[in-house]
Amino acid sequence: MSAKTDRERERFADDTDKWAGPAAIIAIIALGLAPIVLLGEWAISLI
Repeated sequence: MSAKTDRERERFADDTDKWAGPAAIIAIIALGLAPIVLLGEWAISLI
């Protein structure tokens, strides 16, 4: 029983490691784009 749960835990850890990189990259890009989008909307509202 415990061996199965250990194996599942390792598989879960592998899955989270696999997604950690892309998720971090997406988050950084989103944080970088947010101010640009907000500035663009502000500029459009001035026109």
